Amino acid sequence: ISANISLPPGTNVRLAAPGAIHALVSGTDISAGTGTVELGNFSVTSTFACPITDTTPDSNYPQLNVAGQVNLNGAILDLTNTTWTGNAGDAFTIVANDGADAISGTFANLPDGAYLPWPANNGLAAKISYVGGTGNDVVLTLRPVAEALNVTNTNNDSSVGSLQAVIAFAAAHPTLPPELGAQLQ
Repeated sequence: ISANISLPPGTNVRLAAPGAIHALVSGTDISAGTGTVELGNFSVTSTFACPITDTTPDSNYPQLNVAGQVNLNGAILDLTNTTWTGNAGDAFTIVANDGADAISGTFANLPDGAYLPWPANNGLAAKISYVGGTGNDVVLTLRPVAEALNVTNTNNDSSVGSLQAVIAFAAAHPTLPPELGAQLQ
């Protein structure tokens, strides 16, 4: 299949194929299924659903292979249906960007190096990188949740490692492991 797809706001699309999909994708909500998904340009403005069920790209989690520009526009990265409990160090390239063009924008409230709760394991957090893989891919790497709760800078802002970022992570993490509760009091 080779096509250009332009989606109006509020449109949901699910890309899933046993073969490959080649498209220019621009829309509000994107839910990538399994299979190889190859895109010309990729732009999302609302939600990118990315359930991870194991460590193999294309068969156990969606990996978008983009042969053009990537614009994340502050979209929400949704890992809700993730079932892979994982291990510290597991890495998932969710957007493989070809060539030298950088990723434009970030997912909502997730600057480079930020942590997000890992839905299938309270002891882990996913650290996001927009310069991972070959230097311009979006990669999630599982880290111990205690690392996400480390205050590493004293800036009075919400940048990565700040007290505000740590509090936001803790608030978003529904149930932290009991051994970390004492660290937050």
